[in-house]
Amino acid sequence: MGGRLTGVYVGLARLVLALGWLGCALPRHWLYALGGCIGSLLYRVWTRRRQIVRTNLGLCFPGLSDAARLALERQHFRALGIGLVETLAAWSGQGRHLLGRMEWDESVRVQLEAARSRGQGLLLLGMHSTVMELIGSIMLQQWPKLIYMYRHQSQPLADTLMRLGRVRSAGRPGLHRSQLRAALRVLKQNGMLWYAVDQDLGPRHSVYAPFFNVPTATLRYAGRMARCSRALVCLFWCYRLADGSGYRFGLEPLELSATDEVQDARCINAAMERAVQAAPEQYFWVHRRFKTRPAGQASVY
Repeated sequence: MGGRLTGVYVGLARLVLALGWLGCALPRHWLYALGGCIGSLLYRVWTRRRQIVRTNLGLCFPGLSDAARLALERQHFRALGIGLVETLAAWSGQGRHLLGRMEWDESVRVQLEAARSRGQGLLLLGMHSTVMELIGSIMLQQWPKLIYMYRHQSQPLADTLMRLGRVRSAGRPGLHRSQLRAALRVLKQNGMLWYAVDQDLGPRHSVYAPFFNVPTATLRYAGRMARCSRALVCLFWCYRLADGSGYRFGLEPLELSATDEVQDARCINAAMERAVQAAPEQYFWVHRRFKTRPAGQASVY
C-alpha cells in the first residue's frame, strides 16, 4: 500500500511540474499578476496561516499602526503567491524565464573570491523567503560546489514535489539537516554550503537570542561548524525588486565566536533583521517562527 501511495504522489508531483513548465510560456509580468491573484486568494481562505502572519508581524513590528501592519500582511500574501509561481518555474526547470535583472552587491564577489583565495570553505547562512526556491535553483546552477541542506516536509505530496523539483532544477540532491558530518566534509574540502538557520526546531537544537526583540529559538550549530571547518561565514540574502524587474542579492560576512553559541545566535539574528528590513513583505512570516518559548512563557500562537 505504501509503495502504491508513493507512486501516486510521484505522479501528482510530475503533473504539477509539467503544469509549471507550461505556465512559463506566459510573459513574466503575466505570471507575477497571476501570483498576486493567488496570494489574494490565499489571504482569504488560509485563515490559520493568516493568523500566524498577523501574530508574527505584531510581535516584530509593534511600532507600526494597525493599518500599516494590515497592509504589510496583505503585501506578504501577495509576495507569497508570486513565490509559489516562482517555485513552480524553478522546479520545472524554467526558473531563468523569471529572472530579469539581477543586482549583486559588490560584497558577493569579494567574499566568494576571498574564500577561494584563502582555500577556505564558505558557509552561507540563509533564511526562508518567498523567493528562496527560485534563487536557490539559480545559485545551484551557477556555483557547482554549492551544497544545500534541507528538512523533510510533513505532508507527503509536498515532500515529494519538493524533492523531485529540487533535483530537476539543481541537478543534484542536497543533504538532510541531520547529516552534519557530511556538511562539515563539504566545508573542509573548500566547498560551499547553504544552510537556512531561521526555522524553529525545538529546544534541543537551539539557543535563545532576540529576533526583532523577541526571544527566539535559534539553531546553535553555525559557530561550531565554522570552528571545525575554518570556513568563512556569511549571511546570504535576496529579495524581489519592487517593480518586478528582477532580484537583488547580497552577502554579509559574520564574525562568529565559535565558543559562545548565544552570542553567535545574536549575531546571526541581527544580520537577518537587517536583511528582512530591506523587503519585509518577502520574509516567510507564515512560519511559526516563535513556536518554542523560553521556560515559563506561554505560546504566542
